[in-house]
Amino acid sequence: MKICVVSTSDSKGGAAVIAQRLVRGLRKRQYDVTFLVRQQDGEQSESTSIACPQQNSLYHKLRSRIEHRRGLNAIGSIHQFPKFNNSVDWSDFDIVHFHDINRLNLNHLPWLAQQTKLIWTIHSMSPFTGNCVFSFDCDRWKSTCGECPQFGKWPLKWLHRDASDQVLARKKNIYRKTAMTLIGVSEWLSARVRESVMGALPTNTIQNALDETKFKPVEKILAKKKMGIEAGAKTIAFSVASNPEDTRKGIDIILDAIPRLRHEITFLPMAIGANTDELAKVIGSQNRMMQPVHLATVEQLRDYYSAADLVWHPSRADTSSLVSMEAMACGTPVVAAEVGGVPEVVGRDSPYSTGVLIPPDDPEALARETDLLFDSPDLLAKMSVNSRRRVESLFGLDRFLDQHLETYESALTG
Repeated sequence: MKICVVSTSDSKGGAAVIAQRLVRGLRKRQYDVTFLVRQQDGEQSESTSIACPQQNSLYHKLRSRIEHRRGLNAIGSIHQFPKFNNSVDWSDFDIVHFHDINRLNLNHLPWLAQQTKLIWTIHSMSPFTGNCVFSFDCDRWKSTCGECPQFGKWPLKWLHRDASDQVLARKKNIYRKTAMTLIGVSEWLSARVRESVMGALPTNTIQNALDETKFKPVEKILAKKKMGIEAGAKTIAFSVASNPEDTRKGIDIILDAIPRLRHEITFLPMAIGANTDELAKVIGSQNRMMQPVHLATVEQLRDYYSAADLVWHPSRADTSSLVSMEAMACGTPVVAAEVGGVPEVVGRDSPYSTGVLIPPDDPEALARETDLLFDSPDLLAKMSVNSRRRVESLFGLDRFLDQHLETYESALTG
């Protein structure tokens, strides 16, 4: 079986991380896998992935400006990828597996589906909405879109025109003509897919995964010492966007919750994105707040998660939660907002077993539950053990790879 995994990046962003884990896992099992990306961001990119040629011609730039004026950027009509990408013979592969990818010309999907079996892992809502990555309280994506409530606001400030109704209509027509199998990264997201313009396509769920032999607990005293933190200090880690304007991960909720805490806490901010200057300005005045750091390796992440007694994840929208999964694998319980697919990772059936779920947009609940856990060190220690066990039983790499191979076989024989 020859497989081509396609991603925007080979390591930057949650979708890229999952694509990379899939590629490495399949290669370890001796499968022939090509990793095709739009940009190479990893330290060993040249040995693990192949970069697609970029379009920089004057014609392409002019077409891009026209599509931007029309507000139809999301269809990707200006791009030659994948149909006119001369560096790849798609028919050479048994399976072509897309993850979230920018600069994909959706108009080419019906053609590509005739060349090979097509799989698409859905990591966000953007494949089946008019423009947005997460719809929050809006449900226009189920029918027609239009009058987008996010237009002109972050993160859609860059759009010149709200053509979400036209974009969604075009997507619906494209998907109607495309034979492919969809994978949702949570049951929550798969349910949204089935309500959308992609609803007629076969969809199954494969939860995200990690290599539990790499994401594992480091002795907390040693992890704290490595970071210059006192052994007895209470610590909380959290992951937020480097751009403070992006509040989806709840940076404003975190800053609102901190003054409400009774306990003195040392905070370990983990930045999503390398440029942390603006984020540092926003959070730098907080007491006992370490400088935000962008962590690029598993070893760095493992030390941060292990040095933390708790991880906060008050996200406003999430289809899954790699941060929660990675933290739990390192034996660190999570206090997370009950949104999207997050409860499927943290666990909702037994409160205070592996983590705590709180209502979204509730800094008071975030602070209250945190104080409760720090008041109960025995409970916190028990949750640490249970968190690790949950990841080992549900989110291990072997199960993840087995489920993908079953999906591939089903697509080939179906």
